Amino acid sequence: FKRGWTFKNEIAYFNELNLEELNSPIFDNSYDQWLLFDIPTEFESMRIYVNYGGFTLSEGEKALEFQQNLRDKFWREIENIKPSNFILCGDNFIYGTKNKEEVFEMKNKWC
Repeated sequence: FKRGWTFKNEIAYFNELNLEELNSPIFDNSYDQWLLFDIPTEFESMRIYVNYGGFTLSEGEKALEFQQNLRDKFWREIENIKPSNFILCGDNFIYGTKNKEEVFEMKNKWC
């Protein structure tokens, strides 16, 4: 891959997120699912949740049972893999972090 990406077990890894990388286009008009770690981390696999139409972590009144099952599976995988952040960009944009201050900063800038 270009820019230092490697590929293993159908997962793309990039070990050095830097300013140049952050200033480059991240998304290429396709659905993306990113896990960010504080230290280089490899894992066996993860379901590709952005490929499920309308995937969201919101629990609306009209949520279908299969959507709830997907959310449950997603959270189990996140708990097992333990990323410090995650980004899912599909039908919905989803961002998660362990850092509460980051959440407040995101809300202030985007909401």
